[in-house]
Amino acid sequence: MPPDISQDDDFKVKLFPSNMSMEQGIDSFFETRKPLVSRRFKRTNGSFSIEGLSGAKYRLYVVGDGLRASGITVDLISGDKEINLFVKPSSAHLHGQVLWADSKEPIREALVRRSWYPWELEPYDLTASFRRFEVSTDEQGRFEFKNVMEGNRYTLQIGCMDVEKNPASSGKKLISKRIDVFASKDADYIIYVGRGD
Repeated sequence: MPPDISQDDDFKVKLFPSNMSMEQGIDSFFETRKPLVSRRFKRTNGSFSIEGLSGAKYRLYVVGDGLRASGITVDLISGDKEINLFVKPSSAHLHGQVLWADSKEPIREALVRRSWYPWELEPYDLTASFRRFEVSTDEQGRFEFKNVMEGNRYTLQIGCMDVEKNPASSGKKLISKRIDVFASKDADYIIYVGRGD
């Protein structure tokens, strides 16, 4: 474990089938790439033990607040019993501002959903629990996601309501936009949503 982060926090070890795709996802209804095993351990010395696994190849990830998700393939068929995995700290976040394209005004209470990677999921996740990957913009149209991996690509899906100016219309129109961005320590994304999106 990195020495410069709190040793009081927990970390998790998650196991997946070795051939499972680790690409990002954003559609919770069809998400099936959840870990087979997810166990929590104290960071005090960084060691862990998982028993009762069948002889197979697994993809193992170590994750936690302030840690860069780190993965390694473990082959229990050929007898891997002990592994060494070096985990790095991560201070990356994903933040920005959502503005109307025509007026440059901030859009408040826009729903911003980010994609996730399988190592961020739990075996028990259902559609409702994916709300942890959603935030609403504040009065200035700003949003932020923490605990993302620096350099990784994330898809953002933004949804907001536009009030129709035509009195004959129903009054509101849902506008949705999807873009890809990269997590960074420094990037501050300005996202313009057009009324034609």
